[in-house]
Amino acid sequence: WNLCLWKLSSDRGEKEEPKFCEQCGVESVDSRIRRYQMGYIKLACPVTHVWYLKRLPSYIANLSDKPLKELEGLVYCDV
Repeated sequence: WNLCLWKLSSDRGEKEEPKFCEQCGVESVDSRIRRYQMGYIKLACPVTHVWYLKRLPSYIANLSDKPLKELEGLVYCDV
């Protein structure tokens, strides 16, 4: 439970513009909506999930037209 969201939700009326927490940047909406929506986190470097790399056929290898071994070397910094 996040205290800053509780404060925002108690002040919010039904017809108002959405409010965002100044401390954490989360929109004050129903928790079911927050759980459903996908988030985006900006990282310092690109990262891939192992499911997209290791699945046969590999999604990343198919999209990039590169062999899986070459991509594994790139992902695991072996290149």
